[in-house]
This record gives sequence, structure tokens and C-alpha cells, in this order.
Amino acid sequence: MKNKKLYIIHAVSLLLLSSLSVSAQTDQADLPPFDVNVQQFEQQDNDLFIRFTLDMSAVSLRSKHKQVYTPQVVSGSQTVDLPAIVLQGKSNYKNAQRKLHLQGGKEEHARGTLPTPYAVIKQFDTTDQVVAYSYRIPYESWMEHAALNLSNSSVCRCNSEHAAAVCTLSPAVTLELVPAFSFLQASTSNTAVDTLTIESVDSKSFVSHISNYQKDIENLTINRDKKALKLYFRLSKDQLDSSYMSNSELLEQIEITTQEIENTNQFNVGKILIAGFASVEGGYKLNKQLAHNRAQSIKDYLLQHTRIDSTLFELYNGDENWVDLRLMVANSTMQYRKEVLHIIDTTPVRIYTNSKLTDSRNKRLMDLKGGVPYRYMQQHFFPALRQAGYIRIYYDAKPDTTVQQLNQAFVAINAKQYQAALTLLKDLSGDARSHVPLGVCYMMLNNYPQAKAYLQQAIDCGDTAASAYMQQLLHRESNSQLRD
Repeated sequence: MKNKKLYIIHAVSLLLLSSLSVSAQTDQADLPPFDVNVQQFEQQDNDLFIRFTLDMSAVSLRSKHKQVYTPQVVSGSQTVDLPAIVLQGKSNYKNAQRKLHLQGGKEEHARGTLPTPYAVIKQFDTTDQVVAYSYRIPYESWMEHAALNLSNSSVCRCNSEHAAAVCTLSPAVTLELVPAFSFLQASTSNTAVDTLTIESVDSKSFVSHISNYQKDIENLTINRDKKALKLYFRLSKDQLDSSYMSNSELLEQIEITTQEIENTNQFNVGKILIAGFASVEGGYKLNKQLAHNRAQSIKDYLLQHTRIDSTLFELYNGDENWVDLRLMVANSTMQYRKEVLHIIDTTPVRIYTNSKLTDSRNKRLMDLKGGVPYRYMQQHFFPALRQAGYIRIYYDAKPDTTVQQLNQAFVAINAKQYQAALTLLKDLSGDARSHVPLGVCYMMLNNYPQAKAYLQQAIDCGDTAASAYMQQLLHRESNSQLRD
């Protein structure tokens, strides 16, 4: 037998179960010169689909011989033989027919002694030399790395079988594209606060995007942040007096601003930070409690006069405000300024001896120069330190409920719960983001007309994923014919 060549060409889609294109002619002395074209060797759901055409018109076969072509799914030591294609010479075919007649019309495979062939081809009938092979078998996990082979064996007139020769039709199975969707991110905005309809720049200075919150609280001081909105308290008092100093105007700004934020389409109030502080005069425990109570008092007032949820308030206890007292002294022309700064910088806030409080920074300031600088600070600096102080309002993007519902549907799709996902998606069919997942759900539930409609809408919008799923849909629709 002449030495021929075997050519195998594969064209596999990047994403999908696209058709394989294989053109084969013999490369081995034991293989006859046939042509084969593989359209499909792919897994879908729980099935493995095999489709190819085998053209044996160039095969030369002696009259008393036959050849058996057996497709095989092979991976390592695992092999599944599929129903064979049998090519018979003229005498071989007639002998088989006589034998069938003598056996009462029952062939050996019908009596269970031989497997049923997929097709029997008469080599001498030149009009019937091409077989369109289409078959499916249950998919098993070991087939993930399987190849599709074609084994050929010859049987001569003495019924002795020659050793089989094998060629590879497809080196790898195409696995089904399993639908999977990544979560969508709700649209967030870093839009400057002037997108909010607030009357003046000054009134907006205490409003910031939520992304600035952590930075602000880490660097929390009062007077160093010129944008901070400040409310003031009377000496040793922790109840907010709206009539004291500029409190009335500032509280009105807070109420108006929070309402304006809530009235926008894009934003809502994300957090309100209230930092409570006390001046350095008086006892430490009293000042610490005073700072906390003042912050709480502002929160209580705002809860009564706005619709802001209580969980959005963040209280910060700044205790005694030495940082800003030092800044006020350093920027002043007060008498004994250097001596006051020396005490603030070098003396601990409280000094203990044998666990007993024996001295303090505040006491040394009171004793300095007969109390002259202390009385000056009481008059000029301490009132500004008696404030709950640092108030900042943070805005955030309003939650995208559509994205939340889409993400819930994606969870269901990724878990192969397609009916549950469909229930979530139906209400969102007017949103273009739902079209691909809707198409996928209908496809996996075998409702191909609906799947096509949604995927086509997505394709028309330029969605590349939709094109990939459309190809998979066409394969599934074609494969459904083999399921019947």
C-alpha cells in the first residue's frame, strides 16, 4: 500500500464551542486514504457531542474485504468506543446478506453478539460513500482532556482481522462556556460639592465627599481646619444654646445643607462628624466628660431638627484642646508669651507622684507671673476653646438599586440557579445591562427564541460578550436535535 500523508487542521473558536474543521488523508501505511471533516467535539451540560463527515470515495477495497472505522474518545487509559462505520466490498456485502437470510433476518449485532454499527457503506456503490456522523454520549469528568481518534481495522475474506491503525481527528475536547458574571460596581461620584445647590462657597466649606472622612479624622483639630464649622458652649455647660454667639446661624446652615444634599438625585448624607472639645480650665475628668456631652448635645439637636439617621453620626472626644491653645498663644503678642509656650511644651498635662496627682500644666500656667498671663488667656482664648467644635458633613453617592439587583442575579447565575436569576432580571429588562444575563438565563433554560431576542439587543449595542453567548446559543440549539 502506498505511503500517504495525514493532514489535520483545527479551527476552534476563542470562546465558544465553535466547529472544528479537520481535513485528513492517510499518513500511515495501514490507513486507507479517506477524508474527514470534524464539525464538533464538544461538551454541553452533561453530554459530549461528536459530529464529523467521513468521505471514503477514494478508499480502494477488495471485493471480499471490509473495513471498520471506530471513533474513539480517549484520555490516558480511558477509552470509549463509539458505534463504528463499516465499509464492505461487494462479495463481503453479499456474503453478509446471505448469512443474514440464513439466520432468519437477524444480524449478529441484533442478536447481541456484536455492537450495532453507525452505518454500513457498500464500497461498490459509488453514490453512497460519505457518512455524516452525529452522536452524543454522557460527559464524564475524565473527558475534560480527551481526544477524538478514529481507529481503522481491516477484515479479509478469511475473517482474520488486521491490527487497527489510529489517527487523531481532534486533539482536545471543547468545553462549554459556563456563564459567569462579575459584580458591577455601583457608580460613585467624586463630584465637587459645588454640584450641590448650596447658596455660597462659604456655606459649603464644611461639606466634603465621604472619601475624605478617614483623612479628616486622622488629622482632627479645630482652628487649623479653616473649613470646620464650629458651635460654641457657655463656660462649664454641655447643653447647646442656639442663641449663644453664632450658633443660631450655624445650626441653620447645617439643617439647610443636609436637606439640600438629600434633595439631590445623586447624593445623600453619608456621615456627620462631630468632635467635642473643652477648654483647658477646670479638672481633666470634668473636661473629658464635658467634651463628650457637648458632642452628644449637638447630635441630639440635629436628630430633632433634621431627618438624618442616627447611625450616620460619628462622635469624637477631643478632650482638652491644648493644640489650639498653643497655636493661639504662638500667634499672639500677649505678655509672657515665651514663658507660656515653654510651660505648654515642656510640662506634662498631669504630674503624678506615688499615684497621686501633685502638679499639672494648667496649675503652672495659673501660677506663672501671679496669674497675669492666665487671666489674659481666660479672657481672649478660652472662650474659643469652649466648643463642640469640629463639625463636617460628608456626602456619598446614592445607592444604585439596579446594580444591587443585577448583582443578586449574577450570584444566582454563577450558582447555575437560572430560574431564580430570571425572576430578579425580568423587572430590569428595560436596562441594557440586563440583556446579556437575561439572554443567558433563557438560553440555559432552553428558551432559545427569548434568548436570541435579548442577546441580539445586546449585540446591537456593541456588547462583545453577547456575541460569544449567541454563538453558544446556536450550538445549543443545533445540539438539541441530538437530544430528541
